[in-house]
Amino acid sequence: MLLLYRMWNTQELETFFGHLETLGLSQPEIYWEQTQSASLALRGKIEELRLSRHQGIALRCFRGPQALQFFSSDLQGLRDSVDGKTPPRLALAEAPGHTSPLLEATQPIFAALRAAFSLQNEKIGGQRAEGILTERHYWVARPGQPASEGREQSGTLRTHWWVQEQARVAHRWQCHRANLEGLVEELRGAEGLANAIRKSTVSSVLWPAPEGPLPVLWSARAIAALQTLFLRAFEGDRLLGDRSFLTLLPLPLSLAFTLEDRAATGCSDHEGHLKKNTPLLRAGRPAALACNRRVAEQLEVAPTGHARRESYETPATLGFWNPHVEGQVQSACLLAEMERGLSVREIEVQAFDTATGQARIRLTECYLVHHGAEGEKVEPIELSLPLVSLLETLSRFEKNKRTTGVAIDKQNQSLVTEISAPAALSERFPLPGSVPASHYW
Repeated sequence: MLLLYRMWNTQELETFFGHLETLGLSQPEIYWEQTQSASLALRGKIEELRLSRHQGIALRCFRGPQALQFFSSDLQGLRDSVDGKTPPRLALAEAPGHTSPLLEATQPIFAALRAAFSLQNEKIGGQRAEGILTERHYWVARPGQPASEGREQSGTLRTHWWVQEQARVAHRWQCHRANLEGLVEELRGAEGLANAIRKSTVSSVLWPAPEGPLPVLWSARAIAALQTLFLRAFEGDRLLGDRSFLTLLPLPLSLAFTLEDRAATGCSDHEGHLKKNTPLLRAGRPAALACNRRVAEQLEVAPTGHARRESYETPATLGFWNPHVEGQVQSACLLAEMERGLSVREIEVQAFDTATGQARIRLTECYLVHHGAEGEKVEPIELSLPLVSLLETLSRFEKNKRTTGVAIDKQNQSLVTEISAPAALSERFPLPGSVPASHYW
């Protein structure tokens, strides 16, 4: 709290809130943030790095039913804006602090990028990478309440290259994480950039996809992508707007897993409400919905600590922090237990309707399974089905989970969420392939 009181003290805050009341402004909320950012780029052998620090303060309040917003770089500038002496100031002032955590993270990122691109240097070209690393410290204040605070990190990395022998077909690999250590680990990991480049340079014949009810193993990344869609139904504002497919489903759902959002305890969300672990799905029934203050008031429930902002210049929306998927029936290694079937490594969501739950999904990286091992790579498979019908086929899950970062667009804001999920098995999934299963087994 020390940095907060360098910007203002309790008396200054109460005086400012009293001034707002004399102007007929109600329900004031002050949100102040300090942000440190590192923008990095690698183009060929040229490395670029830009560091920045800034701070901003926002006031959101009401005049009758009308919502008002004011922005500035300090409390005095905010008061001047409210009094009409100056227009809302969007200029950012340099904030105190150090960029050393970000600098420390950029060094292994550049090293991992160089190593990955150099492994297949004679086969690829056009290598480039762009990334943004952010560390934010924020405070929220309201009249008559102690100020609350929170901290968060995020990192996004996007890479591009083309393969010499493929007529310069473009390839890409990207990563989103809510902590910098996780970003570095994923970049360096077994499924990281080096692996993606290696696979792009290997020419392989795509075999026809099998048809019929077959065992299908979904990777942890595929499960995380599916859960990203499913979680949209648990956003309280969608329920209020009749845009949640949960309202159409008979309960309880025949789902063999539970969902819980786990957040860093001891700090607040972006509206000052305490973050906490929130069970979302238990025994096939919704246990809670993500709510910020506005949604909670309309649903007549308490806020759940899911208010999030991309920046102090944007109003609070809502989003999850780190949802965890727990399977009811668990195994150490599902692939080793499969005699035949399909292993799905990567999927691509082509369309999803949050109001109906209907999804179009492309299985982009799939392999035939023979006696507990992956074999031939098959052609992409297109699925069009209700999302819940796919999730209800998941019967067994691995014990170990993998954390996957996803970037979610919510009300014109980009939020990074991490989903921790295990690989899962559908015992008899109706694959719409082009050849009968007897073609392979």
